[in-house]
Amino acid sequence: MLRIGLLIMVVALVYPVLSNFDISNVNHILSAFLMLFSIMLVIGGFLKNNTITMISGIVIMLLCGWLAYSYNQFSILNRDFVAFLLSGTIGFHFLANGNK
Repeated sequence: MLRIGLLIMVVALVYPVLSNFDISNVNHILSAFLMLFSIMLVIGGFLKNNTITMISGIVIMLLCGWLAYSYNQFSILNRDFVAFLLSGTIGFHFLANGNK
């Protein structure tokens, strides 16, 4: 449920960005990678080994940290900041625990 919840949250966060995708904007490219690795995290749950889950977890954690920093408008109570922070902590959970 945590994997699917993360995927739904990431889709809700990055869909507006990806609907107006611009290849020259770094944040748009990073948002596309965040979507890709969220899908890989869900797929990694069906596999026997932890490698894809742990790699997806660290990439999600790092990308969410960067996107929270770049979308933050100097307000901790910003909706996007809190959502990216929560997504990053879920990524850290899967980095630390794998498929347990």
